[in-house]
Amino acid sequence: MASRINLVDSLAGMSACYHHPSQKSVANCKECGKGLCRDCYDSYGAGMGAGKALCFDCTEEMVKQNSAEIEWLKKQVKKERLWMIIGAIVGFFVGAGGGPAGMFFGLFIGASLGTIFNGFMEYGWLVGGVMIVISPIMSIVRFIKRINQIKQADEILESDARILQEMRDYFAYTLTMEKNAGFDLATLASQGSELYGNIYANAVMSKGESAAQAELRQGAVQIAANGEIIRSFDRRIAQRAA
Repeated sequence: MASRINLVDSLAGMSACYHHPSQKSVANCKECGKGLCRDCYDSYGAGMGAGKALCFDCTEEMVKQNSAEIEWLKKQVKKERLWMIIGAIVGFFVGAGGGPAGMFFGLFIGASLGTIFNGFMEYGWLVGGVMIVISPIMSIVRFIKRINQIKQADEILESDARILQEMRDYFAYTLTMEKNAGFDLATLASQGSELYGNIYANAVMSKGESAAQAELRQGAVQIAANGEIIRSFDRRIAQRAA
């Protein structure tokens, strides 16, 4: 692995930027080796940390992985809720002989069977066995936890999509500015022009080039951080990603 990284580093400057062919590369993507010019590297390529450049295509793949893991999590949550409903129905009828109190108790204990089952699946027999004792409380805690996780997961999907769009707009901005050298940015971003509605161009006009680059670079970091957050929701996601 180290030799591959050294080889990739040695190629920097010998090839053109993958997205800006007229510019020399100053770094290469650590995943696929695509060249990154100075603008690409400063704007988002260095977002993965010191010495860890990442191209747009590989960043996009990271977002796809985040999305796939969230989809898997949502399917697991649906299964958990299905088991809770099945357990609640069974518990209700089992406890029916004890009157209203028995039905309520059976409903509550039955619903917690979903938590017990998923405890076995996620943590193994030892922890799953402990959950049998504390399952009613665990059911409530886990249910609330899952609601919060799904809400956060939806926010991550929205965040990742917004950052990717800003990266796409960055490419459109740089290519348009290169093609129209000497033109005023405000003119190129006016209604009906090539950069009208371009997120990155608007950020440059309102905050300046350096601030727009810093914001985009932070977005690349956030995509990587989002992946770690998703994998913290369920240990099986981390195991799938390993």
